[in-house]
Amino acid sequence: MVTAVCFPLANTGKYSKIQADMIKAILFDMDGILFDSEPWYMNGTIEWMREYGYTGDEESVWKILGTTMDETYSILYELLGGSVEREELIRRNERYFGIEHPVKPVDLVFPGVPETVRRIHDEGFLTAVCSSSPRDTIYEVLDSIGITDCYDVILSGDEKFPPKPAPDIYLTAAEKLGVLPEECIVYEDSCRGITAGKQAGMTVIARRDDRFRQDQSGADHIVKDIYEMASILSEGEHICRKSSESAAEDR
Repeated sequence: MVTAVCFPLANTGKYSKIQADMIKAILFDMDGILFDSEPWYMNGTIEWMREYGYTGDEESVWKILGTTMDETYSILYELLGGSVEREELIRRNERYFGIEHPVKPVDLVFPGVPETVRRIHDEGFLTAVCSSSPRDTIYEVLDSIGITDCYDVILSGDEKFPPKPAPDIYLTAAEKLGVLPEECIVYEDSCRGITAGKQAGMTVIARRDDRFRQDQSGADHIVKDIYEMASILSEGEHICRKSSESAAEDR
């Protein structure tokens, strides 16, 4: 008898089953997935926003999670009521994080990421990074962690895809890898990213993160860490994916 690998952490309801051997590619987000950059970035952004008189709540700033840099500056501009020019916001953000409070990506890497990503790659899965971050930032992180060579495709915010939750970045990755959407697993953390993966017709596994009130209920599975994500690939012959019917009911 075959046991289905279903982790009932994200949702209840109807699921469809796909063979594990159908999965050919793992598509990774970066921030909040490969390294724990989001607390550093959220806390820092709120700090320098206060310098310009921002008195709103922190939750409003959290809306920049999962956005492109262009979207980020648009959101921050609106939060400040248009009182600070976009160009000044860009300069302040780059100065704060690049000069005043830099951080080494290797210091923020999640436990188990380097060895698990390498094992997934060595086991024959195709891999991609699909991040809204600038390309230079992605390569800096991957080089620092030592896993650049583990990725077959790297897509960034510089490619000017319609931003997540649009599925374009994930569909493009699948096309470049030569696989179908249903042959892909997306590993994400943000609501935007989860929605993008589901809109692309892919199975989505989310890394649990309760710190920034991201709605992760749309994911097919929620896991504690990359070890648990990888176990879904290896512990059984079936993976359970939420059916379109049950997804519609949840919406």
